[in-house]
Amino acid sequence: MFSPPQFIDDMDIGIVGHHPETGAFVYANSVIEDLYGYSVEELRAMSVGELSAEGFAGSDALERIHAAAEGEPQEFTWQIQRASDELLWIKVRLVRTTHDDTPYVVGQVQDITEFKVRERRLKLLQRITRHNLRNQVQVIHGMTDELLYDMDPGEHRGDLQMVQEATTNLLDLTETVDWLKSFTNEQKTVRRPVRLETLVTDVIDGYRDECPAVDWVVRFEDDCWVTTDEGLRFAFNEAIQNTVEHNPHDSLQVRVTVREAPEDGLVVICIEDTGQPIPDSEVEALAGMYSADQLDHGIGTGFWVMNHIVETLGGRLTIECGEDAGNRVEFSLPRADPPVTT
Repeated sequence: MFSPPQFIDDMDIGIVGHHPETGAFVYANSVIEDLYGYSVEELRAMSVGELSAEGFAGSDALERIHAAAEGEPQEFTWQIQRASDELLWIKVRLVRTTHDDTPYVVGQVQDITEFKVRERRLKLLQRITRHNLRNQVQVIHGMTDELLYDMDPGEHRGDLQMVQEATTNLLDLTETVDWLKSFTNEQKTVRRPVRLETLVTDVIDGYRDECPAVDWVVRFEDDCWVTTDEGLRFAFNEAIQNTVEHNPHDSLQVRVTVREAPEDGLVVICIEDTGQPIPDSEVEALAGMYSADQLDHGIGTGFWVMNHIVETLGGRLTIECGEDAGNRVEFSLPRADPPVTT
């Protein structure tokens, strides 16, 4: 009989033990009893299929138990039906173990129902943004383009140009919402060691093809690694995109330098350009000099998202702008060691 140490039962995370062949429950701590709504004795008489919600096959769960028993750890989300018939979403990690020379599959179980509810709400928000708001803004943007093309210079041309700029900003905002929604996907928030040379090269190579007239200068002074998720790629791409979208390419130079800052244990991605200075209003948005709920705060959103990403990674974003031309954007991030290869 599987009887783990007492501290396992005292943990605040659900722990289950499965027979490696039949998948039968051989152990469940008190957290599992509370979560599933069944006692350990009741669970031992049940199969994983009996606990699974409609649409989730017990045979699939058993296949994952078999895979874990063969030495292939499993991590997945599942939906269960509690004793009260309430449906819950759980996240499960299964690994092989041995106790008293007998093999078992042990699972860590977390209730992620609240996360799933938020995810569905965000999906609804994304649908409204993309399929309703975005479509309507595109209509306004297209009609404004036609009016500007057909009309003669006059007192209302400036007004139409303001409408055009506003709709462009709104379309950019819908893309930001799409990105934020994509980060409800757990796979995109998994952090791992990343070589900055690889990340920077991948992004810059794409822009070399799209913007061949830009003078690209890229230097890697040190072999730098950071622990990050997909957010850093988005933030770096956003910084480059801002530069190439707001400046003529034939007179633009973009210099990217990756280096260590050994004095404070950080690594730095420095992006310098010869373009027009970033507007003060966007830099002020980062410094919190006006609140996010002001009506004119459509601008600065891209930099705000960049700053948020860098801060969640334990780093900082700094921006310096020249008086007449030139900008300097720096991501300073905690240094990570390269993964150990065997």
